[in-house]
Amino acid sequence: MKINIDFSILYSPTGAFGNVTGKLELPAPPKIGDVITLFKDNMTEFGPEFSGSLRVDSITSVHSEIVDTEIFDLEFVVLNSYEKAKKLANRLETECGLFCPEYERSYNEHNLRGD
Repeated sequence: MKINIDFSILYSPTGAFGNVTGKLELPAPPKIGDVITLFKDNMTEFGPEFSGSLRVDSITSVHSEIVDTEIFDLEFVVLNSYEKAKKLANRLETECGLFCPEYERSYNEHNLRGD
C-alpha cells in the first residue's frame, strides 16, 4: 500500500533545509512509533546523523470532498551541514521518488557563507 509521508530536513539545530513529501510503498500502514526504512543501503555518508530510517511521530487524517487520506508525519532529520542536507534531498528525490523543495535561505545566511 502507498502512504503519504511528510518530514523536514535541517542542516543544524536552527537551519531548516526543506520539506520532504510524497508516497512510499509499504506492506501495511505503520503506527505511531514505528520506524520506516527509506534506504536499505548503509548510510555512512551521513554519519551517525541519519541511518536511512525514520520514526512515525504522528498521523494526520485529511477528509474532504476531493481527498480522504492520512499523512504520516515522520521525525525531522538533523544533519550537520548544508551540503549533507542537499545530498540527502537529492537522494530522496532520485531514489525514493519523493518531492524535496528547498526553503529559501535568508540574505544574511548567504552572506555569512560567501554565496
